[in-house]
Amino acid sequence: MVYTMDAQLAIATRPLIAVLGEDFAVPMPDGGLTRYINLDNAATTAPSVSVAKAVSDLAQVYGSVQRGSGLKSVISTRLYEQALANLKKFVGATSADLVVLAINTTTAINRLAANYKFAPGDIVLISEAEHSSNDLPWRRYATVVPVRSTGDGQLDLADLEGSLKSYGRNVRMVALTGASNVSGRVPPLREAAALAHRYGAEVFVDCAQLIAHRRVDMRGGPGSEHFDYVAFSGHKMYAPYGGGVLIGRSWPFEQSLPDLPGGGTVDMITRDRVIWAGLPSKLVPGTPNMVGLVAMAIAAQELSALDPILTRNHERMLVEHGREVLESIDGVRLYAHKNDSHEDQLPVFPFTVRGFHHSLVAAVLGHEYGIAVRAGHLCQYEFMRRELDISPAEQSRQETLVQAHDKSSLYGMIRASCGLCNTCDDLSALGSAVRHLLKRGPQLSYEQESSSGQFAAVGQDEHLQMLIPLSLRSLLQAASE
Repeated sequence: MVYTMDAQLAIATRPLIAVLGEDFAVPMPDGGLTRYINLDNAATTAPSVSVAKAVSDLAQVYGSVQRGSGLKSVISTRLYEQALANLKKFVGATSADLVVLAINTTTAINRLAANYKFAPGDIVLISEAEHSSNDLPWRRYATVVPVRSTGDGQLDLADLEGSLKSYGRNVRMVALTGASNVSGRVPPLREAAALAHRYGAEVFVDCAQLIAHRRVDMRGGPGSEHFDYVAFSGHKMYAPYGGGVLIGRSWPFEQSLPDLPGGGTVDMITRDRVIWAGLPSKLVPGTPNMVGLVAMAIAAQELSALDPILTRNHERMLVEHGREVLESIDGVRLYAHKNDSHEDQLPVFPFTVRGFHHSLVAAVLGHEYGIAVRAGHLCQYEFMRRELDISPAEQSRQETLVQAHDKSSLYGMIRASCGLCNTCDDLSALGSAVRHLLKRGPQLSYEQESSSGQFAAVGQDEHLQMLIPLSLRSLLQAASE
């Protein structure tokens, strides 16, 4: 199906996914109320209405998984096992692929790295665009070598092949982000996978950012263009209930001892012997988070039901409109949007505002305009240093300050990030708010906490307290007693 430009514009004026909290109203400094706008979807998404309804219904039949004989346990076990199968289908995995449960993408990557059986001298190639969660776990077990980016911020395939040739069979894994959490750039994953396999390496793709925006088919593509492992989290795909998964080849886990030993991972224990359970049981310690897993499976169904052309056009319009809005503001600098193609770009907008600390801008947008964004290093230090032109001397100074628990002047950006729940109107509201900030400055007083570098509005605790649902206020009161 082909959409005309008019249809694309119409698409971008309405959400494609309905989420909870869309009617959340935020008090303004003038005493009025404004609609809450979430432009922090790259960090976490609200639960979709469909997912929240399913979780509420699941609570009525929830029981122990795989070990109970009560009818609720039987129902829960059936739903749990079907959710596992559905998530494999969602990413195009085969019946031979293994699902390893995790809390989020970070713990999923850690579980793969810990079980991968690296030897001294083994190398993991990553891109310069990696989130720290697809960098630090590998460092514990192998040597991590970054692959350069091209001038427009894309993965440099020539440098990737050069590294594969240079390091040869020492390269065990090529670990790449499916989409940058800072720039929104989608790298040429198929081409990179083909190169990695040509030189004998396996491929891991961190799909945390990509999973809610594009179809992922880990076994698709001709020949060697497949992915050996993928990981993603529920909280970035409209199912924030503590679930995450690693899906891929089983061999790293077949001979390994459980990385999280305990109940459920064993078949028999005596005083001097342990008989470990087989796969996948030995990787599921204790009671699994079946609520989080089912929530992810429901979200996967909802995302799969969307027309991929519809979603692509929706996001293309968001990218174009967001770019136009921010680039039209004198005093705003937009980063990482250097090419004219939207095919490889998610609607993620990193920017700075002249004359204002990045964390202050985020605080003002939240308190005075009801717009949620993220500010700081965004777990991507190399990108920040390169794009903000941080000198070695300044980097050294910041390291000294950070070691002294002072982040008050640490470099960073503001990031606005859209999901399928956002529209062009949300980005227009962001532009209007930034223009007002540049024209008249903050309307409230703010204080900065040096240890975090973040700003908070002074005297707004009462307003914030009133926004918390009554059923949750007792939790905060108990904590303060």
